[in-house]
Amino acid sequence: AQVPLEIINELKSEMTPVIYNRVSYVIQENMRTLATCTALENKDLISVGNLLFESHKGLSELYEVSCKELDYLVGSAKNIKGVIGSRMMGGGFGGCTINLVHKDAIESFTSLISKSYFEAFNIKPNVFKVAIGDGVKRIL
Repeated sequence: AQVPLEIINELKSEMTPVIYNRVSYVIQENMRTLATCTALENKDLISVGNLLFESHKGLSELYEVSCKELDYLVGSAKNIKGVIGSRMMGGGFGGCTINLVHKDAIESFTSLISKSYFEAFNIKPNVFKVAIGDGVKRIL
């Protein structure tokens, strides 16, 4: 069972700041995951995007598994027209980001983020375009 965030806040004085931040992140991320499932069921991609941005902020600030490059990509994505959400994914510390981008903005997003990232870090990023599928289905 999940411990409510209120209980964690009541016990804050018994934890180091790092432990408190980590535990808070896990509880908040669990809540975001459930909220994302509901938003997806309701086809509410704006909420999904906001939850992705919130998730990245927690990964960066509370869980501390991001890095300047990933924070740069997510921060830059937030300012590009057509981007609905973004967060780091994978192992962090130099992994990659996943970006929810409106289909009409994919080419401009790819161009803008690639150019911006190269200018900031002198690294050409690899961009992989994917689409959401129906997942695994049983076929008989």
